[in-house]
Amino acid sequence: QADASTTRKHGGTGLGLVICKRLTELMGGRIGVESRQGQGSYFWFILPLRRSLHAAATAGGDLADRPIPGMSHTYLGGEDKQQGIYSTGALSENSTQGSRYHTALIGKVLVVEDNPVNLAVVKKMLEKAGLSPVTANDGIEAIEAIERESFDIVLMDCQMPRMDGYKATETIRQREELKGLMQLPIIAMTANVMTGDRERCLEVGMNDYLPKPVKPAGLETMLRQWLPMQEVLGNSGETQTGLPTAENTQTDTTNADLTESKSMPSSVLDNSVLKELYELMDDDFVAVLESYRKNAPSLISTIKSAVKEKDLEKLVRPAHSLKSSSANLGAMELSSLARELEFKGRQNDTSNLTELYDQVIDCYRRTMTELNGIIERGSIY
Repeated sequence: QADASTTRKHGGTGLGLVICKRLTELMGGRIGVESRQGQGSYFWFILPLRRSLHAAATAGGDLADRPIPGMSHTYLGGEDKQQGIYSTGALSENSTQGSRYHTALIGKVLVVEDNPVNLAVVKKMLEKAGLSPVTANDGIEAIEAIERESFDIVLMDCQMPRMDGYKATETIRQREELKGLMQLPIIAMTANVMTGDRERCLEVGMNDYLPKPVKPAGLETMLRQWLPMQEVLGNSGETQTGLPTAENTQTDTTNADLTESKSMPSSVLDNSVLKELYELMDDDFVAVLESYRKNAPSLISTIKSAVKEKDLEKLVRPAHSLKSSSANLGAMELSSLARELEFKGRQNDTSNLTELYDQVIDCYRRTMTELNGIIERGSIY
């Protein structure tokens, strides 16, 4: 109170503001007030909010593709056009600069993924965002990790051996209900985008959906919707995390296209995807390619066996894994063919199965020839 005397005109202890402040901070937000005696007070609060998976599915489009909502300085500076106050100050000095104010991400992340290539890429993205992820290779390991330690979010692959992401999520939700625990945010990570996948994620208790191949900007958007925030406002318009945003991923391609076309003519690999991976992984780039080279033959072998035996149920998992890991490396043609195999497996369709397998093998050989060359050079150039 400006007037603390017993004869003051206005009552109140200010306790309500203390309660509001505490509630706002518990929700990961901030609250503030600007006041000028004789003119008035301006109260504001900011909360990081998220759109639910159900709402995103209803509205259409992938949630990960949506931009992070921006907050302009004029909104926070509280310019009151009627009163004419709050029009100056640090909050409104740079309102012409970008409106995306990113702050450091905090929280403990569990990544559950059986494919070593996909796991390495997502892990690197999280590390560049300043996080130290814990990893698990399947649903059983994920449950064991959650019983050992606390996490703020789980990035859960759906198709895994021993226990898949759907069953693991159901088990985690049952444990939470039994012990009266708060619900842990679980984000589905899958290359499956067929009808019914979103609904199945919701049914088992997942909170959101991140399509593969996972992109840095999409991952950051998702993390900011679910992780606690160190601060809601930053001190500048620069992104404070290592993950690129839509603004800073644009590069000058004037000469790049010419250089790449000379270095990799008639490539079965998408040069733009390879370049993104090269820049993301830094010194681990070759290790990721070697991991793919080590893991892919077993997937191809299982696919071959499934096609020979016409065991379509057996075909789904290795085709799914080959599809997602190939896309991460820019082997889009191979990824597309693997997707067709997976689809035939899910639809119990044996028509032209052998012909499609032959196309996969031909494309796989050409892909590995190019990847071997990149590994030997240690660079995409």
